Amino acid sequence: MIVFRPVTIDDIDDVFALSEESSGGLTTLPTSRDFLTKRIERSVADFKRDVNEPGDEIYFFVLEDTQLKKVIGTAAIEAAAGIDGPFYTYKLGHNVRMSRELNIRKDYKSLFLSNDYQGKSEMCTLFLSEPYRRDGNGVLLSRARMMFLAEQPNRFTDIIFAEMRGFVDENGQSPFWESLGRHFFNMDFQQADHYSAVTNKQFISDLMPRQTIYVSLLSQAAQDAIGRPHDAAKPAMKILQKEGFRYREYVDIFDGGPTIEAVTQDIKTVRESRVVTLESIEPVETDERKKIVATRNVDIRVCLANIRVHGDACVIDETAARTLGVNVGDSLRIA
Repeated sequence: MIVFRPVTIDDIDDVFALSEESSGGLTTLPTSRDFLTKRIERSVADFKRDVNEPGDEIYFFVLEDTQLKKVIGTAAIEAAAGIDGPFYTYKLGHNVRMSRELNIRKDYKSLFLSNDYQGKSEMCTLFLSEPYRRDGNGVLLSRARMMFLAEQPNRFTDIIFAEMRGFVDENGQSPFWESLGRHFFNMDFQQADHYSAVTNKQFISDLMPRQTIYVSLLSQAAQDAIGRPHDAAKPAMKILQKEGFRYREYVDIFDGGPTIEAVTQDIKTVRESRVVTLESIEPVETDERKKIVATRNVDIRVCLANIRVHGDACVIDETAARTLGVNVGDSLRIA
């Protein structure tokens, strides 16, 4: 069975293998064993903390194939982005200039540095191994995080966002970076992205231009890439959009990928999931689709399972109960 759960330090080998599979495409999942080890250790400690309000916590989760005892995916939530340094995005502005004397009107777009997401909770580190991108595993990996949001609202801010990986061309190049960032950082995109992951990001503040960037001065390919997700990020973005995340014209400063946001309590899974009591463990036959079933402790476990619900009680089968580690009388959250 496939189960979503908090990461442990024993998962480091599998997590590192997933970082290699991702080819360094995720800033928060770089191919650095030292970085990932420290991130996992920090997450393990943060899950144990008694938290009343969001701080610099990181909640790192994995998706495990329990039959193979193998981690097949990762996901995380940062309680408050940019606690240890500025968190930058570009905001796309719409401007108008007019000359009444010549009867000329010019509409144009601009990019300016923003810290609007500073201190906001962030969905990140979503990656699923290629062979497992089927059978609802991607939906489980993404939406299970929202079950944690529903259970632990005090750990997160009222607004939550996600940065989607930006578009790259057939040669693996980011047109946005080539037209803008390269001129100021004197390095290729992959190197800058890696430094963004493993440093305190001070180099961004040191080197990034503070002036407004006029979009029309960028190459046409770069202009077209603004707010455009990487092909591999489109399924994840679609899941989040179905949950209520919206693009507000904020983009990543390196690759121009879209940043999307939602009011945390208005996220569909957070809003519509409900709590039931496990009444019985027995075989379940149903024509309905499997539901997302989650335990209600901080050390959350989530899986897809056939479930029979009547009122505030439910029935699940032995495999699901064993996977979740629950017994009759326990409280569950379902979506």
